[in-house]
Amino acid sequence: MKYFYLPLLVLLIVGCKNGNPEIPDTAITIAGSESELPLIKAFALAYQRENPEQHIEISGGGSNIGIHKLLAGEISIANSSRPLSMDDLEAAATQGINLRQVMIAQDILVIITNPSVGINKLNTQEIADIYEGRVRDWNQLGGNEGAIYPVGRKEGSGTREYFMTRLGVKHFTTAALEFKSYEDIINYVSTTKGAVGYVSARFISNSQGAPNSNIVLLDIAIPEMPHFSPLDKQAVEYGDYPLTRPLYQIYRWPLAEKERLFLEFELSSKTQELCAAQGYRALNENQREINRRRSDLFTQKK
Repeated sequence: MKYFYLPLLVLLIVGCKNGNPEIPDTAITIAGSESELPLIKAFALAYQRENPEQHIEISGGGSNIGIHKLLAGEISIANSSRPLSMDDLEAAATQGINLRQVMIAQDILVIITNPSVGINKLNTQEIADIYEGRVRDWNQLGGNEGAIYPVGRKEGSGTREYFMTRLGVKHFTTAALEFKSYEDIINYVSTTKGAVGYVSARFISNSQGAPNSNIVLLDIAIPEMPHFSPLDKQAVEYGDYPLTRPLYQIYRWPLAEKERLFLEFELSSKTQELCAAQGYRALNENQREINRRRSDLFTQKK
């Protein structure tokens, strides 16, 4: 089965941006979260249709890499699937840099297993027990007898940090394998008996929006609470599905005009409608209100 990723139309001309002659000085440069990459590419393509003169360069690498590049002055916006940490803010402060963040959309984290496992639901404590190595056989969780092979993202991934924080995982078991991309995780889980992994929901569907038939998508619960499917739109909207998270973009303050215009475009009602088509969720009213309360979010008012 072939899976698709929306390409970005990137316009390149001869110029100079941080020593790269292919990127013009007037470009908006963005890097970071792999979870966020397809969405920001879609936003950028829509923006370029209305503003064909604006060059936008986008790459992945993970949330930590994006923030590092932003601090180093290599990019103008960092994609991050986690909020700024105290370490980020302290690193910025030592350089005299003021960092700010804005929620840009919602992502759904899903737990997937190989069909051999024989279960269709877990709670958050059981997932933590798997990844810390306290549970090592699926029959301990009501599944078929067989070893558990947990997999996830490599260090530096915002998704990895979110997963550990949300589930209270302090250290991964030495049996856990870690991959750079979601595609690698999905391929491993779909072909390895007993495997389990965590991925962004955006990456599990084919071009028709149907979930990958070679993996099992688990319903998730908080202990002692009902289980909910990540495909249940109402459960996601109301916060009943426990692995829903905001995605962020981080920028230096004060903000340059070209980045301000692009960020405002991304947060517009019209652009937010693109989220669902790309496998994400638009910001909910509470998140939009949090963004609005930062009255100086993109303006130069103090």
